[in-house]
Amino acid sequence: MPGRTLIALAAAAAAVSPAQAQTAPQAAPQSGTPQTADRAQLAKQLDEGFDRVDTNNDGFLSREEINAAGAKSLQQAQQGFDEKVQQEFNRLDSDKNGQLSLAEFKAAAKLKTSVTPDQTLQRLDANKDGRVSAAEFKDRTLAAFDQLDLNKDGKVTPDEQAKARSR
Repeated sequence: MPGRTLIALAAAAAAVSPAQAQTAPQAAPQSGTPQTADRAQLAKQLDEGFDRVDTNNDGFLSREEINAAGAKSLQQAQQGFDEKVQQEFNRLDSDKNGQLSLAEFKAAAKLKTSVTPDQTLQRLDANKDGRVSAAEFKDRTLAAFDQLDLNKDGKVTPDEQAKARSR
């Protein structure tokens, strides 16, 4: 019986979470900074999500309520996705005729690089003479390799790679 209780709780949490995600206020994440979790705030959000799904207010989530919440969440997600697809189509349809030609599609599908040849030259040209010698081409990469090769045996082992990642 405890196994069934855990399954029911997991199912209820899965149903509440998508519905809650649609309406729960979200804090703006700060990239690279771990966020502090507040248990009381999480409990409050879970209670609010539960209450939204418990439409008959009996204090329990029935199969029908879970199904309805899941369907509503899926519908909202699909609507948002459809809007994004339409916006992207409109952006790609450069002649605004309601169709994507092969040329319009190819223009959007081109591979792009974020690094210019001048930036590459500046990064590799150690002596700043406007050219990259074979030595300049190899030096930066070999120096990085040498930093990873902790025992200086000319090989970078998985252990050395793991130590570098943890630094």
